[in-house]
Amino acid sequence: MSELVALLKTLIEVPSINPPGDNRAISKCVAAWLGGLGAEVRVLAPPEHPLMQSVVATIGAGSPVVMLHA
Repeated sequence: MSELVALLKTLIEVPSINPPGDNRAISKCVAAWLGGLGAEVRVLAPPEHPLMQSVVATIGAGSPVVMLHA
């Protein structure tokens, strides 16, 4: 199985049910994967919605900048 297929299989298996919008498990999974690639990873959530986390990852510096949101 290719690395990409294995990653997609893992992502599909992680619960991220909406509503209620609790994406902590998938955020943790994505953060771990990006951290394993050497990225500097931060997981952020607004105080009013602590279950709705965003993963911010940085690799290197400067351009280009890519943002993914799912």
